[in-house]
Amino acid sequence: MRTDAVLAGVVAAFVLASCGPAPVQTTPPQAGAAVRIRTNPPSAKDIIDLAIASSQVDLSASPSCQNVGTEPSDRTVGRYLAGFLAELSKSEGQNWIETSAEKGRGNDNAPIWVCRMMIHHVQGDDRWSWGIRFDVRQSDGTLLPGSLTCLGGG
Repeated sequence: MRTDAVLAGVVAAFVLASCGPAPVQTTPPQAGAAVRIRTNPPSAKDIIDLAIASSQVDLSASPSCQNVGTEPSDRTVGRYLAGFLAELSKSEGQNWIETSAEKGRGNDNAPIWVCRMMIHHVQGDDRWSWGIRFDVRQSDGTLLPGSLTCLGGG
C-alpha cells in the first residue's frame, strides 16, 4: 500500500467522542486505496485497526518518528509499536493500551478526528508511555496522509 493510504488507516484507530453513525466500508480496500474507519467517531477498535494497517509505514515519514523504537534497527511503525508491546509481555507491572479520538480541524479547516493510541507500562520506578497520533477526516473516515506522529517519553 502507498504510505499515504497506510497513514490514513492509522488515524481512524483513536476514538472516545460520539456523533452518530459513519459510513461503513463493506469491501476490503484495494492496493493503494484509502483505509477507512468503520464508525464515526472512530472506535478503539478502529484506531487499533488503523495502527495495524500502518505497520509498513517507514518511520522516516515523520520527523517525530526519527530514531524511536526499542532497538536502533526499528524502521517501520509496526516494528516501533511491536517493540513496546513485546516489552509488556516481559513484566509483571501494570500495562494497558489507551485510545482516544477528539474533534479537531485539519489544515483546510475541515472537521477531523485527532486519534491517539498509547501503550503504557508502570512497574515500580519503570514508567513509560509510547504511541502514535494521526488525523482522520470526519466527512469520509479516511486517514489524512502525512498526519502520523510518534508520541512518548519514559
